[in-house]
Amino acid sequence: MVTVLLLGSPGVGKGTASELLLKKLPAKLNYTQHAIGDRIRYEQDHNTPLGQEMKKWTDQGKLIPGAITNKVMAEEVADKKLQGNIILDGYPRSKGQAEFFDALHHIDKVISLNMSNKKELKERLTGRRICDKKKKKDCTGVFHIKFRPPKKANTCDHCGSGLKQRNDDNDKAATKRILDYEKEAGIPLRKHYSDRLVEIDVNGRSPEEVAEEMRGHIMALHKAS
Repeated sequence: MVTVLLLGSPGVGKGTASELLLKKLPAKLNYTQHAIGDRIRYEQDHNTPLGQEMKKWTDQGKLIPGAITNKVMAEEVADKKLQGNIILDGYPRSKGQAEFFDALHHIDKVISLNMSNKKELKERLTGRRICDKKKKKDCTGVFHIKFRPPKKANTCDHCGSGLKQRNDDNDKAATKRILDYEKEAGIPLRKHYSDRLVEIDVNGRSPEEVAEEMRGHIMALHKAS
Protein backbone atom coordinates (compact mmCIF):
# COMPACT_ATOMS: atom_id res chain seq x y z
CA MET A 1 0.00 0.00 0.00
CA VAL A 2 1.25 3.46 -0.94
CA THR A 3 0.00 6.82 0.31
CA VAL A 4 0.90 9.96 -1.63
CA LEU A 5 0.19 13.41 -0.17
CA LEU A 6 -0.53 16.17 -2.67
CA LEU A 7 0.35 19.71 -1.56
CA GLY A 8 -0.34 23.02 -3.24
CA SER A 9 -1.84 26.43 -2.64
CA PRO A 10 -5.55 26.97 -3.27
CA GLY A 11 -5.96 27.55 -7.02
CA VAL A 12 -2.77 25.76 -8.06
CA GLY A 13 -4.76 23.02 -9.79
CA LYS A 14 -4.45 20.05 -7.45
CA GLY A 15 -7.95 18.84 -8.20
CA THR A 16 -7.60 18.88 -11.98
CA ALA A 17 -4.11 17.38 -11.90
CA SER A 18 -5.11 14.58 -9.53
CA GLU A 19 -8.19 13.80 -11.63
CA LEU A 20 -5.95 13.34 -14.68
CA LEU A 21 -3.38 11.46 -12.62
CA LEU A 22 -5.92 8.83 -11.53
CA LYS A 23 -6.71 8.15 -15.20
CA LYS A 24 -3.02 7.79 -16.04
CA LEU A 25 -2.10 5.35 -13.27
CA PRO A 26 -2.44 1.62 -14.09
CA ALA A 27 -5.88 0.28 -13.19
CA LYS A 28 -4.30 -2.70 -11.39
CA LEU A 29 -2.89 -0.34 -8.75
CA ASN A 30 -6.45 0.75 -7.92
CA TYR A 31 -5.54 4.23 -6.66
CA THR A 32 -8.27 6.29 -5.01
CA GLN A 33 -8.28 9.94 -4.04
CA HIS A 34 -9.14 11.00 -0.52
CA ALA A 35 -9.84 14.73 -0.36
CA ILE A 36 -10.87 16.16 2.97
CA GLY A 37 -12.55 18.97 1.02
CA ASP A 38 -15.17 16.47 -0.17
CA ARG A 39 -16.01 15.60 3.43
CA ILE A 40 -16.14 19.30 4.34
CA ARG A 41 -18.53 20.05 1.45
CA TYR A 42 -20.71 17.07 2.40
CA GLU A 43 -21.04 18.28 5.98
CA GLN A 44 -21.79 21.85 4.87
CA ASP A 45 -24.23 20.87 2.11
CA HIS A 46 -26.18 18.71 4.58
CA ASN A 47 -26.04 21.46 7.21
CA THR A 48 -24.80 19.12 9.92
CA PRO A 49 -23.58 20.58 13.23
CA LEU A 50 -20.02 19.87 12.08
CA GLY A 51 -20.73 21.52 8.73
CA GLN A 52 -22.13 24.62 10.43
CA GLU A 53 -18.98 24.90 12.55
CA MET A 54 -16.77 24.51 9.47
CA LYS A 55 -18.76 27.12 7.54
CA LYS A 56 -17.97 29.77 10.15
CA TRP A 57 -14.33 29.50 9.07
CA THR A 58 -14.59 28.87 5.31
CA ASP A 59 -16.96 31.82 4.80
CA GLN A 60 -14.19 34.06 6.16
CA GLY A 61 -11.58 32.50 3.89
CA LYS A 62 -9.89 30.92 6.90
CA LEU A 63 -8.53 27.41 7.33
CA ILE A 64 -10.67 25.11 9.43
CA PRO A 65 -9.00 24.62 12.85
CA GLY A 66 -6.75 21.60 13.19
CA ALA A 67 -8.74 20.18 16.10
CA ILE A 68 -11.71 19.72 13.76
CA THR A 69 -9.84 18.27 10.79
CA ASN A 70 -7.74 16.02 13.03
CA LYS A 71 -10.94 14.56 14.46
CA VAL A 72 -12.35 13.99 10.97
CA MET A 73 -9.20 12.21 9.75
CA ALA A 74 -8.93 10.09 12.91
CA GLU A 75 -12.49 8.94 12.19
CA GLU A 76 -11.55 8.14 8.57
CA VAL A 77 -8.62 6.01 9.73
CA ALA A 78 -10.72 4.25 12.39
CA ASP A 79 -13.42 3.52 9.78
CA LYS A 80 -10.71 2.00 7.53
CA LYS A 81 -11.32 4.49 4.71
CA LEU A 82 -7.58 4.97 4.10
CA GLN A 83 -6.69 1.52 2.80
CA GLY A 84 -5.01 0.49 -0.44
CA ASN A 85 -3.13 2.95 -2.68
CA ILE A 86 -4.26 6.48 -1.87
CA ILE A 87 -3.72 10.06 -2.95
CA LEU A 88 -4.36 12.45 -0.06
CA ASP A 89 -5.47 16.00 -0.84
CA GLY A 90 -6.07 18.81 1.63
CA TYR A 91 -4.76 17.21 4.81
CA PRO A 92 -2.44 17.65 6.68
CA ARG A 93 -2.54 21.45 6.37
CA SER A 94 -0.08 22.37 9.13
CA LYS A 95 2.95 21.01 10.95
CA GLY A 96 0.77 20.19 13.96
CA GLN A 97 -1.64 18.19 11.81
CA ALA A 98 1.27 16.39 10.14
CA GLU A 99 2.69 15.37 13.51
CA PHE A 100 -0.77 14.19 14.62
CA PHE A 101 -1.29 12.19 11.43
CA ASP A 102 2.21 10.64 11.56
CA ALA A 103 1.01 8.58 14.51
CA LEU A 104 -2.04 7.33 12.58
CA HIS A 105 -0.90 6.68 9.02
CA HIS A 106 2.34 6.55 7.03
CA ILE A 107 2.84 8.86 4.04
CA ASP A 108 5.27 7.45 1.47
CA LYS A 109 5.69 10.39 -0.91
CA VAL A 110 4.79 14.08 -0.86
CA ILE A 111 4.30 15.97 -4.13
CA SER A 112 4.10 19.75 -3.88
CA LEU A 113 2.67 21.71 -6.82
CA ASN A 114 4.18 25.19 -6.79
CA MET A 115 3.27 28.37 -8.71
CA SER A 116 5.42 31.48 -8.33
CA ASN A 117 3.06 33.65 -10.43
CA LYS A 118 0.75 34.80 -7.62
CA LYS A 119 -1.34 36.98 -9.93
CA GLU A 120 -2.35 33.98 -12.02
CA LEU A 121 -2.84 31.94 -8.87
CA LYS A 122 -5.39 34.45 -7.55
CA GLU A 123 -7.06 34.61 -10.97
CA ARG A 124 -7.51 30.84 -10.87
CA LEU A 125 -9.37 31.17 -7.56
CA THR A 126 -11.59 34.16 -8.32
CA GLY A 127 -12.64 32.68 -11.69
CA ARG A 128 -13.61 29.31 -10.25
CA ARG A 129 -17.27 28.28 -10.32
CA ILE A 130 -18.88 25.27 -8.66
CA CYS A 131 -22.18 23.46 -9.18
CA ASP A 132 -24.98 24.83 -6.98
CA LYS A 133 -26.35 21.26 -6.70
CA LYS A 134 -29.98 22.29 -7.16
CA LYS A 135 -30.63 19.40 -9.56
CA LYS A 136 -28.23 16.84 -8.06
CA LYS A 137 -27.27 17.10 -4.41
CA ASP A 138 -24.03 15.12 -4.71
CA CYS A 139 -22.68 16.75 -7.90
CA THR A 140 -19.02 17.81 -7.64
CA GLY A 141 -18.75 19.85 -10.85
CA VAL A 142 -15.99 22.49 -10.79
CA PHE A 143 -15.29 24.92 -13.64
CA HIS A 144 -13.37 28.11 -14.41
CA ILE A 145 -14.64 31.02 -16.48
CA LYS A 146 -11.28 31.26 -18.29
CA PHE A 147 -9.32 28.03 -17.92
CA ARG A 148 -12.12 25.43 -17.79
CA PRO A 149 -15.41 27.02 -18.88
CA PRO A 150 -18.64 24.98 -18.95
CA LYS A 151 -20.09 24.07 -22.34
CA LYS A 152 -23.09 26.28 -21.62
CA ALA A 153 -22.60 29.53 -19.71
CA ASN A 154 -23.40 29.34 -15.99
CA THR A 155 -24.57 25.72 -16.32
CA CYS A 156 -22.98 22.57 -14.88
CA ASP A 157 -21.90 20.13 -17.60
CA HIS A 158 -22.63 17.17 -15.35
CA CYS A 159 -26.15 17.76 -14.05
CA GLY A 160 -27.49 20.98 -15.60
CA SER A 161 -27.65 22.91 -12.33
CA GLY A 162 -26.52 26.51 -12.13
CA LEU A 163 -23.00 27.57 -11.15
CA LYS A 164 -21.92 29.76 -8.27
CA GLN A 165 -18.77 31.25 -6.80
CA ARG A 166 -17.63 29.93 -3.43
CA ASN A 167 -17.76 32.51 -0.64
CA ASP A 168 -14.00 32.15 -0.11
CA ASP A 169 -13.16 32.62 -3.81
CA ASN A 170 -13.82 36.37 -3.85
CA ASP A 171 -10.81 38.65 -4.37
CA LYS A 172 -10.17 39.57 -0.73
CA ALA A 173 -10.62 36.04 0.63
CA ALA A 174 -8.55 34.52 -2.21
CA THR A 175 -5.58 36.77 -1.44
CA LYS A 176 -5.75 35.85 2.24
CA ARG A 177 -6.05 32.12 1.49
CA ILE A 178 -2.92 32.15 -0.68
CA LEU A 179 -0.87 33.99 1.95
CA ASP A 180 -2.19 31.88 4.81
CA TYR A 181 -1.50 28.64 2.95
CA GLU A 182 2.16 29.40 2.36
CA LYS A 183 2.72 30.57 5.94
CA GLU A 184 0.74 27.86 7.74
CA ALA A 185 1.02 24.92 5.34
CA GLY A 186 3.36 25.30 2.39
CA ILE A 187 6.62 26.20 4.09
CA PRO A 188 6.26 24.09 7.27
CA LEU A 189 4.97 20.98 5.44
CA ARG A 190 7.67 21.03 2.78
CA LYS A 191 10.20 21.17 5.62
CA HIS A 192 8.47 18.46 7.67
CA TYR A 193 8.35 16.04 4.73
CA SER A 194 11.70 17.03 3.18
CA ASP A 195 12.95 13.43 3.24
CA ARG A 196 10.18 12.28 0.86
CA LEU A 197 9.35 15.53 -0.97
CA VAL A 198 9.14 16.20 -4.71
CA GLU A 199 8.40 19.74 -5.91
CA ILE A 200 6.80 20.38 -9.31
CA ASP A 201 6.70 23.84 -10.90
CA VAL A 202 3.34 24.29 -12.66
CA ASN A 203 3.99 27.75 -14.15
CA GLY A 204 3.09 27.77 -17.85
CA ARG A 205 2.41 24.02 -17.89
CA SER A 206 -0.79 22.22 -18.78
CA PRO A 207 -2.55 20.00 -16.22
CA GLU A 208 -1.75 17.08 -18.54
CA GLU A 209 1.99 17.75 -18.31
CA VAL A 210 1.83 18.16 -14.54
CA ALA A 211 -0.14 14.93 -14.12
CA GLU A 212 2.35 13.02 -16.28
CA GLU A 213 5.27 14.16 -14.11
CA MET A 214 3.34 13.18 -10.99
CA ARG A 215 2.68 9.76 -12.51
CA GLY A 216 6.40 9.23 -13.05
CA HIS A 217 7.22 9.86 -9.40
CA ILE A 218 4.46 7.54 -8.17
CA MET A 219 5.41 4.71 -10.54
CA ALA A 220 9.01 4.97 -9.30
CA LEU A 221 7.70 4.16 -5.81
CA HIS A 222 6.13 0.94 -7.00
CA LYS A 223 9.23 -0.10 -8.95
CA ALA A 224 11.36 0.41 -5.85
CA SER A 225 9.07 -1.62 -3.58
